[in-house]
Amino acid sequence: MTNQLLTAQMLGITTSLFLSGSAFTYTFAAAPACLLAPPALAASQWKHLYLRGRSMSPPLAVLSSSAWAYCAYTTGESVYYWVIGLVVGIVPYTLAVMMPTNQAIGGMAGKKDADGALLQKLVKKWEWLNAVRFITPALGGAIGLWTALSK
Repeated sequence: MTNQLLTAQMLGITTSLFLSGSAFTYTFAAAPACLLAPPALAASQWKHLYLRGRSMSPPLAVLSSSAWAYCAYTTGESVYYWVIGLVVGIVPYTLAVMMPTNQAIGGMAGKKDADGALLQKLVKKWEWLNAVRFITPALGGAIGLWTALSK
């Protein structure tokens, strides 16, 4: 095994699992904490968290997938392509499935008349949708780790 392959494996594993952990934290710590505030403030806090995640997650997914692509190219192991799909798949999933909920919550930000019950419902829905965003990179990282260790 070359140093470049080992580096790519470590980078792929680390960034996949970091991406998963980040989404996990947003889902189970940050979003529920936002709901402790009054609705207008809660929506603003959620929007701020969303914007941070939006700026951080895609580059991590690309970096991780690039590392896995190098592994696939170098080793010829097709399992790495599945890992890439699991990791980078969060981007189209977010755009296609989560965006209406994201926009609905973000649209309540700063509105003094924000509907607290609706906000609560939307954030709970978002938490379930976002669970996919921590499960798939975790699976990708675990499969990549297993593949790397099995050689």
